[in-house]
Amino acid sequence: MAPRAARQVLIDWLKAPLAGLFFYLWALNGWTAPQRIVTLSPHAAELVCAAGACERIVGVVDYTDFPPQLKHRPLVGNYAAINIEAILTLKPDLIITWRKGNPEGALAQLAQFGLPMIDSSPVKLEDIAKEIKRLGNILNTTDQANKVADLLQAQLDALKAHFYRPPVVSVFYEIWHQPLMTIGADQFISEAINLCGGRNIFSDIHKPAFSVNVEAVLARNPQVILIGGEAHTRDSWKSDWLKWPQLKATQTGQIYFVPPDLLQRPGPRLVAGTAVICYLLDQAKQNPALGRVDR
Repeated sequence: MAPRAARQVLIDWLKAPLAGLFFYLWALNGWTAPQRIVTLSPHAAELVCAAGACERIVGVVDYTDFPPQLKHRPLVGNYAAINIEAILTLKPDLIITWRKGNPEGALAQLAQFGLPMIDSSPVKLEDIAKEIKRLGNILNTTDQANKVADLLQAQLDALKAHFYRPPVVSVFYEIWHQPLMTIGADQFISEAINLCGGRNIFSDIHKPAFSVNVEAVLARNPQVILIGGEAHTRDSWKSDWLKWPQLKATQTGQIYFVPPDLLQRPGPRLVAGTAVICYLLDQAKQNPALGRVDR
């Protein structure tokens, strides 16, 4: 095993003792990179593919639809309701979990079968490139993983250099409409908005996502509204916001649709989603009718 991969094994062992122990024992007995991978979140599957091991994925959860070939892999339930029996049937030598979404009971049950597991829960934009490199080390695909990770990080750096500047616009990001849901400070979408020269109006709330009422949005009066719903919901969601003419975003027509698959998964396409936000906020800033918010 290469020294770099060995170091990563020890790091993972310290971060997650049970998962790390498996890799440590593998290292002692001759390193063999995992060949049959089950991913328990759509973003984990995208990260594995970005790291260069897409063909090794043998099981996925619902809504794993990118890259397109993953649509045809066997399903093992959804991220919140895992089918243990289906996973065991696939005989995986690595399961990539998502501790923020997978049920703890199901993960504990999988651990009882002695299956190697690692967690993939990126929180920040910079975590995307780091996670791809980590997976490259584990899967022995470091050449491709490092190239992809470095490219994505370079793209983020370029976006920040160009768009992270005053004036700043206040932004409401809508995840869902009924109930109305948005994002707080502890969220990569909020970080993307900030990188692009915006300010999440709920950045004072330290939760990844939560429900709000319309009155709270009206009180904070965003200059821009970003709607992250599916295509068939967007027109009705926008129509509801147009019923509130006192909103700055409504007055100036700064209500935009953003692709949820690019922004609501902490995977490699999040960089492309960030570019979309940067473009839209830049367009908003050029509207002379839009009031400004100082950084």
